[in-house]
Amino acid sequence: MSDEAQLVHVIKALVEGCSTGGYSWTVGPEIQGSRRALVPWYPNSKQEWDEYIAKCVDRLGQLAERNDTAGEEARSKFGLGIQSLVFAGFLEAVKEVIVRVALAGHNWTIALRQLKVVLHYDSERLEDETTDQVRVLVELLEPTCLRGRARVLVTEPPMPGCRAEELSIQAQVEQYRAKVQDLADELLRNPRQLRVILPELSGGSQSLATELGEAIAKRAPLPLTWLEPIAQAVVGVPASDRNYDLLSGFVAVLPTQFRDEAEAFKTKAISSPELSSAFPRICRCAGLIPEDIARVINALARGTLLPWDLHHWAHTSVLEKIAPAEVAVLLDAMLDHSAPSFALAVTILGRITIKEERVTDRNRPQILRISQFWPQVLKMVQNTGRWSMTETKPPRSLAGHGIVPSMTEYYFEKAVLRMLAKGREDSNARTVALALARTLVCRDYCWWLDAKRTSTKSAPVLSRILAGFPEIVWPLVGVEIVTNPEFANRMSYVLGCPFTFGQNVRPPILDLPEDTLFAWCHANPDGAPTFTAKCAPILSTESDDADGGMLHPVISRLLDEFGERADVQRALESNIHTYGWFGSSANHYTRFQDPFERLRTHSKPRVRQWAERMQRSLARRFTRETNRDQEREMQGHWFR
Repeated sequence: MSDEAQLVHVIKALVEGCSTGGYSWTVGPEIQGSRRALVPWYPNSKQEWDEYIAKCVDRLGQLAERNDTAGEEARSKFGLGIQSLVFAGFLEAVKEVIVRVALAGHNWTIALRQLKVVLHYDSERLEDETTDQVRVLVELLEPTCLRGRARVLVTEPPMPGCRAEELSIQAQVEQYRAKVQDLADELLRNPRQLRVILPELSGGSQSLATELGEAIAKRAPLPLTWLEPIAQAVVGVPASDRNYDLLSGFVAVLPTQFRDEAEAFKTKAISSPELSSAFPRICRCAGLIPEDIARVINALARGTLLPWDLHHWAHTSVLEKIAPAEVAVLLDAMLDHSAPSFALAVTILGRITIKEERVTDRNRPQILRISQFWPQVLKMVQNTGRWSMTETKPPRSLAGHGIVPSMTEYYFEKAVLRMLAKGREDSNARTVALALARTLVCRDYCWWLDAKRTSTKSAPVLSRILAGFPEIVWPLVGVEIVTNPEFANRMSYVLGCPFTFGQNVRPPILDLPEDTLFAWCHANPDGAPTFTAKCAPILSTESDDADGGMLHPVISRLLDEFGERADVQRALESNIHTYGWFGSSANHYTRFQDPFERLRTHSKPRVRQWAERMQRSLARRFTRETNRDQEREMQGHWFR
């Protein structure tokens, strides 16, 4: 078979055949179509099973010898299963494959890693003879050429040693650094070979390229002679695959006598579309200086620097190298530039807040405090409605750096809540509360303020401004609700809790002072009472216990003051029938029996009539749902 696309499927099948965990199938019409069902094969004995796996290993090994895409795929997939095969007793079959692949001239780093894992973590469970054979295979796979050793040490993730040494994390780091420094010395003694492998170390994923760049800069007799070759190696890699770690590490630690040349290169890099992404990395490694802020702001304005590249600066330890005033200038520019830079600025402000809260040593000076950035927090609030959630969503590659949508939202909340905690007596807090209200009213739906999206560990932003700043927030929000039907519909989902499955969820509308809420209802009788009826919970408790159910105080007062209005009654009926449940939905209707029974003695005739009508309607609903439950149970579809 010569078709590589077909060989990929063969490789997958052989990998499954090499599995030592047993056999299981999930095969149905959705898998194999309407043809005759396949008959699965089961081994009749362990010997037959062992022979089957050994043959799969041999055939997969033949494919692993190939020098094409199929061979690379076979080596990758087969290499991941070597550890389990060794422990299952298939060392001889694995050994034959490894020898053939090594003789074919391939560097099989995945297999080398798996064998080292066996020796490092599980050697005590193996017989001495097996351990010795594994050591021989490790020696066979260890690259001997300088190029291969550089790939294993710098490109691949660090491997465990061949002996179960108990080393601390710091000791392991120092050990790897020492190995990289030795490699740098050897490469510098072979400059022609170093120039050849520079492109390989400047593309794709690299584990210790930064450390290698630092070692070359410190140990080269004439380090500046390597600056241009390293930079050109990066430029020569396709843009989607460039890795700037080697270059960044090299430039960042150039000896002091070459600082002018390093600064000149930084100025050149930030103006180059090919090298601008390296600038934030270099600054992170070398330490920020005020001039770096001006360079970045200018590059963002000209479009030569991608905003997401600034994620290297989204750590307070990086920004603490410069004065808070310089950080403020940077945050102002980022908040106004684009959705990505806005998200990173929010992350920085949130991390400053969190780090300040976590400081346990009060004698230790806090370099950056959120109180130094109140104007930036205000601008953050004012700009929340400029970009949608999609626009501020970071690429997946940044997830490892903590730059993820959920955390960005959390950072926003932390910074804003710190400001609002100052209370209505503080002018800055009042200004932020007003800005939040204006953003909510004047922009499209603002997901930053949605109470159901924010952290549950602290009071959400919307609840805090409703409770703490009602005289500032509600005049704007309340007017928009009664004059803008589209906005009112959106806010009914934000301020209320429809379709929730939670049993004691407190909707944010209850955070608004009750007198403020009802003053608004009386000022706007044709819309406000109906909106309140849709958002406020009907009962004071969401318990499934039918005994002792009580109307919520807000609903009770709403019926006393507006209960005779037909639109209010219809809104309350809609609220009753909008719910989520587990198990039997009939239980939902039983909770309203007692409350509506008590309403039949209400002082207002129309309320009494409505309550009587609702009792009959709820009884019919209860009977219908009970019948459905019985039907489901008879059909075997009911799960409790």
